[in-house]
Amino acid sequence: MAPELDTFNSLEGISPAFDPSRVLLRRIFFIRANKNKYVSTVFYSTRNYQPLVEIGDTEKKPLILTSKHVRVRTENLPRHCEDLCKDEYYVCKDGDFKINTAGKFRIPSVSR
Repeated sequence: MAPELDTFNSLEGISPAFDPSRVLLRRIFFIRANKNKYVSTVFYSTRNYQPLVEIGDTEKKPLILTSKHVRVRTENLPRHCEDLCKDEYYVCKDGDFKINTAGKFRIPSVSR
């Protein structure tokens, strides 16, 4: 018998009927009415079921953020807003995660 999914910490003892190649849980929030852009929270078995935020659209590979990336983004959001209001460029770098504004309209760009 498989353990309850909300209490287990490893893949040991999972029922063979459970397919670990699928998404365990996903909640999607569409940004546009035509559903071509979205933000979702997901738990992938291939990423050890850690909570992830996925930002994507129908034409590009989605950007996947870990809880650390979300924390860094949240902590730096007030400074980003201040820089946008002052019409200044914004750069935030934490290891391999970088957010900066670019171009005439100060559009955010994220790289990992």
